[in-house]
Amino acid sequence: MEKRTILAILLSVAVLFAFQVITARMYPVENKEDISKKAAIVMPAQPSLSTLPVSKIESTVNESLDAEQEYIEFENDEVKINFANPGAYIANINFKKYDETLFLSGLMAVSEDLNLDFKAQKESNGIVFAYRDADKEIVKRFILHNDSYIIELERNVDILKPAGASDSYNLFLASQIAKGSSYDNRFMELAISTPKKVIRKNPAGLKPEIIFSGDSSWVGLRDRYFTFIVKPYVKVFNVFAIKADGQSQAVAMSITSQKKDSLSQGTYSDRFVCYAGPQDAEKLAFANLNFDSMLYFGFFDTISQVLLAVLKFFFKFTRNWGLAIICFGVFIFLLLLPLSIKQMRSLKEMQILQPKIKELQAKYKGDAQRLNKEMMELYREHKVNPFGGCLPLLLQLPVFFALYQALLRFVGLRGAAFLWIKDLSKPDRLIPLSGKLPVIGDGINILPLLMMGSMFLQQKMSTGNMSGGASSEQQKMMSIMMPLMFGLIFYNMPSGLVLYWLVYGILSGVNQWRVSKKSK
Repeated sequence: MEKRTILAILLSVAVLFAFQVITARMYPVENKEDISKKAAIVMPAQPSLSTLPVSKIESTVNESLDAEQEYIEFENDEVKINFANPGAYIANINFKKYDETLFLSGLMAVSEDLNLDFKAQKESNGIVFAYRDADKEIVKRFILHNDSYIIELERNVDILKPAGASDSYNLFLASQIAKGSSYDNRFMELAISTPKKVIRKNPAGLKPEIIFSGDSSWVGLRDRYFTFIVKPYVKVFNVFAIKADGQSQAVAMSITSQKKDSLSQGTYSDRFVCYAGPQDAEKLAFANLNFDSMLYFGFFDTISQVLLAVLKFFFKFTRNWGLAIICFGVFIFLLLLPLSIKQMRSLKEMQILQPKIKELQAKYKGDAQRLNKEMMELYREHKVNPFGGCLPLLLQLPVFFALYQALLRFVGLRGAAFLWIKDLSKPDRLIPLSGKLPVIGDGINILPLLMMGSMFLQQKMSTGNMSGGASSEQQKMMSIMMPLMFGLIFYNMPSGLVLYWLVYGILSGVNQWRVSKKSK
C-alpha cells in the first residue's frame, strides 16, 4: 500500500471520528428522567409574551398545567389526538403507524384562550370549541383530514362589546417534543421559513429570545424522526423561543400576531395549518405548502435526498429495508467500480515502481528538492498518478456522510427488522449484556465485527504479496489497525449504515481478489 494512500485512509478515519465527536458535543446527551417530565405552559393574556422580561417568561413557561384539565380524544387513520380544555389546545399526538407519542403540551394554544373553559363538540372531521361571555364569543374549529397528518385551526372571534378590545395574541407551538429518548433529542431543531431561506436553530444553549421578526411562511420544530410545522394565515409579528426547562432539549416556541388595536364590533377570523407527523418527503409535500423544506440533512443535503430516493426505489421491489440497503450497496459499488478499478491499477503500478523509488530515495537522501523532482519525472515516464489510489476513497466520503445523515434521520428504518436485526436505525445488538462495557456498551453488535473481518481480509490481500522490509512491516501493521479503528467508529452506528458498509466492503474485496488473480 503506497504511503499517500495510507495517509488518505488515516485522514478519512480522522474526519469520521471528528464528525462523531463534534456531533456529540453539538447535541449533548440528556437525562432520561428530565426528558420524561411533561413540560407545561401557562401564558399570560396580557402583556404580550414578546414584551415580558426574560425571568417572567421562564417562570410562566415552566409552571404546571391545571390538574383539572379535561382531555377529549379525536382520531383518523394516521393519528390519535388528545385535546385539552380549558384552553382548547392539543396536549399530545399519537402516531398510530409508528407507535410514537409526542407530548406537545400547548400545540396550537392561543395565549388569550388558556384560562377559558370552552364547550366542545365533535364533528365528522374534527372538534369545535366554543366560548362566550358578555364581551366576546370565540369559536375554535380543529379540522383533521383523513389519511393525513394535516390539522387545521380556524379561530373566529365575535366582538360583542368593543370597549378598546385588542386581538393581538401569541400562538403557542408546543412546550415539548421530547419523548424519552435522549439520543433522538440530540436532533432537536427549530426552523423558520422566511422569504429568503429557512432559518435553523439548535436548542443547545438556547436563551429566551426573539429568534426572528418579520414575515415567515411557517414555523416548526423537529427531532430525529418527527416534526410539527405551523403555517399562519395571519401577519406574524415575531417568533419567540425558550427552553421549556433548564436541562432537557424540550423547547417552547410561540408566534405573535400583529396587533389589532381598538377592534370594532364584528367577527375576526384567523386560520392556521399544522403538519404533525414523520419527516417524510412525500408526506410533507402532500399539503403543497413548502413543508418539505423542513427536511434537511446538513451540508450534503442534496446528495442525501438523492440517495434516499434511490433507497426508496429499491424498497418498492424488495418490500424490506434490509434487502433495499443491500441492493443500494450493490448499486453504489457498481457506480464507483470504474474508479475502484483505476485505484487498484494505480496501486499495482506504484508497487512495481517501489524498487526504483527506493533507489532514488537512497541516491538523493540529503536533497529533498532533487528527490521530488526525480520522482515526479519517474511518474511521468511511466504514466503513473501518485494520487490515483486516493481519489476513489476520497470520493466515497461525501457519499458516506450523506448516507450517514440520511439513514440517521430516515423514519422508514425506525423499527424496520432484517434477519436478527430488530431495528435498522439502531445498533444490531444481537447479544445483550447484563452490564455496560467501555465502547461496547450493553450489547454485542455483530455487524461491526463482520465488517472488521471483511476489512481485515481485504487489507491482507493488499499486503500479502509484499516483500520484507520496514515499509512492508508498517503496512502489515496498518492492515490490522485499520479494521480495528473502523470497527470502533462504526460499532454504535445505526445497523442500516453498517450493513451498507459491510456489503460495499465485501464487494470491494471480491473485486480486488478477482483483479489480483487476473493480473498473475
